[in-house]
Amino acid sequence: MSTIQGQAPRSAGHRGCGGRQVPRQAATRPPRAVARHEIDIAVIRPSAPVRGLRVRPWRHDQFVIALPEGHSQAGDASDPVDLARFADEPWVWLRREASPDYHDQLMATCRKAGFTPDARHIANSILTQLAMVACGLGVTLVPNVAVRSIQGPLAYRPLTDSADIVELSLVSRAGTHEPLVEEFLRHAATDRQETD
Repeated sequence: MSTIQGQAPRSAGHRGCGGRQVPRQAATRPPRAVARHEIDIAVIRPSAPVRGLRVRPWRHDQFVIALPEGHSQAGDASDPVDLARFADEPWVWLRREASPDYHDQLMATCRKAGFTPDARHIANSILTQLAMVACGLGVTLVPNVAVRSIQGPLAYRPLTDSADIVELSLVSRAGTHEPLVEEFLRHAATDRQETD
C-alpha cells in the first residue's frame, strides 16, 4: 500500500489513505459502486457475480469470536475456544440482506458446532455488531481481519475448529486497464504471496 501511495499520493485504500476520505459502503454495495465507476476497487466477500467485473481471490481468513471485555470466556486471546461453549449465549447477528453469503457462512459455522444462535440483536454491519458486543449485548463471530483495526472493550478468541474460512476478494472492472488499478492489483497479489 505504501508503494502505491508513494507513486500516487491521492490514491485511496481506506479512510484517510493518501489524504482522501473513502466512503464506507454497505456490504452489498461495493460491486455496484465499481460497476458505476464510483470506486475503482472493492474488497468483498464472494457473492453472486456481476457482469463487467473481475473478481480475484485475495485473502483467506478465519472467524474469531468477539466477546465483551468482562465475559467469562474472554481469557487468553491466543487460546482457542470451542464455539459450542457459546450455544446458550445471546448473539449479535448480521442482517442477512447486508451480505447473504457471509450471513449463511456464519449460520453454517454455528450449526456445524451443534447449535443455532439465539440472535437477540441484529446489525447492518460488522462494525455495528462489534459496537453492540462491546456494550455487552451478546457475542458474535467476525473475520480475524476485521478485529485488527477495532479498538474498544472487546476480547477476541480463535476457534478450536478453524476450518471455517472467510474469503476476501478484490473486485475491479473487467476490460479496463487503468494504470493505478493494475498497479494496486499487482501489489496486492505480491502481498498475498508473501503472507500465504
